[in-house]
Amino acid sequence: MHIAFIGQKGIPVSQGGVERHVEELSRAMIARGHSVLVYSRKTYAKGDGLIPAGVKVVEYPSIHVKAWDTIVATLIASIDVLFRRVDIIHYHSLGPAFFMFLPRLFKSSAVLVFTHHTYETQRPQWGIFARLAMKCGEAVGMALADEVIAISPTVAMDLENIYHRRVATVPNGVSQLPDNKTAEIPTALPPKYILTVSRLIRSKGLDHLINAFHLLSADFTDYHLVIVGSATRNDSDELRLRALAGGSDKIHFLGWQPSSKLSAIYSQASVFVQASEIEGMPIALLEAAAAGLPVVVSDIPEHTLITRYDALQFRSRNHIDLAAKLRLILCEPEKYRMLAGRLRARVIREFNWQHISGKIEGLYLYNHRQRKKMIQKMA
Repeated sequence: MHIAFIGQKGIPVSQGGVERHVEELSRAMIARGHSVLVYSRKTYAKGDGLIPAGVKVVEYPSIHVKAWDTIVATLIASIDVLFRRVDIIHYHSLGPAFFMFLPRLFKSSAVLVFTHHTYETQRPQWGIFARLAMKCGEAVGMALADEVIAISPTVAMDLENIYHRRVATVPNGVSQLPDNKTAEIPTALPPKYILTVSRLIRSKGLDHLINAFHLLSADFTDYHLVIVGSATRNDSDELRLRALAGGSDKIHFLGWQPSSKLSAIYSQASVFVQASEIEGMPIALLEAAAAGLPVVVSDIPEHTLITRYDALQFRSRNHIDLAAKLRLILCEPEKYRMLAGRLRARVIREFNWQHISGKIEGLYLYNHRQRKKMIQKMA
């Protein structure tokens, strides 16, 4: 089959869960013998990795303006794909799904797939216009897609209740586990540290983590806090977070880090924290769990569905409770390393891209057969 992906910012990925999802799915589909076309924006700061062998990337210009970046890039991609040989057109995220009406009207032979990654409308950086546009995109995607996928079962159930149609649940995953032997070790790493890997935006809860660390630092003087990730063009919380850090020499903002260094950063950490207030299915959490790190997560369903009873949970937006949970791990690290081992085994088993891509391929093939039957009946 010929598969096109629309809606992601681009590959090779630098940061962004949707972009990581598309890159891994593209690699898996090529390995399964399909051809893959990925639309990419010139405005996206690409990562230092290689484009998966066999994947064709079509790069188009966009606008360096919040929200319009997505609108312009997706509109151009949705027009361009009409003139290409494709069997599957797979849209990712709410806003881009709005333009699904173009291939539905002008390329009826193609199967349309819509993946709902998270409730972007709940993120505080978006204004009324952007929220309305994303809600419209969600409605169009739910109405026109042959197949709808949600990466979280809670989102899938919500969508089924609202739109009264079946929604498949296919999660994110991890494909390559950190390699402690060959990983490049950044010189900025302290000997002992609490780690988070996140975009520096308001919905990620990094202010709660910094405040929790301040509560701990007097009692655990040998521990540091390492924050990996950068801001986005649409939202930046970096100045506020640095102000909260107060110039502490124990709080390190490492910025964006390539995959080669991320492996070492995970492997050297003492504990990983996922403090987000809003999430889909965070790949950073899956990577940390696969690295065997003790994990502390905010108690939102998207986290607890992954960790279950194999990680400590704190009350979302409550830095005092987060500090208490971190204190437990730092006082008894061996106990929680054993718990982390259980989580690691389950994540590797349940959230691997080989299994995930097989499920998505099955959805592609089923809908492709159904679309061909429908076209034959209409002929």
